[in-house]
Amino acid sequence: MLGSYVLVSAYLNRKRIRAELDGKTISDERSRRSFERAGFIAFFLLTASLMISGLANSFFNLGLEYTLTVNVILFAGVFSWIIIGYYLDKKGEV
Repeated sequence: MLGSYVLVSAYLNRKRIRAELDGKTISDERSRRSFERAGFIAFFLLTASLMISGLANSFFNLGLEYTLTVNVILFAGVFSWIIIGYYLDKKGEV
């Protein structure tokens, strides 16, 4: 858990550190807003994935274990948040 926190915080600070090394300033408000928006999108994707997997498990008797399914979907949700945040942050650059 601690390792994942270190990786995520390093990812979020990567752009600021690179800009400071180059002597540039970046717009922090735009970057924060893009990651907030990415968080909302990732949350709704995560919720929809959980609902779809639960409904598919009940309708088709797939025999999925709930704890394993939730862990896999949460893992995918974190990576979708990072990827969507990177995309939205890159999309706003000039």
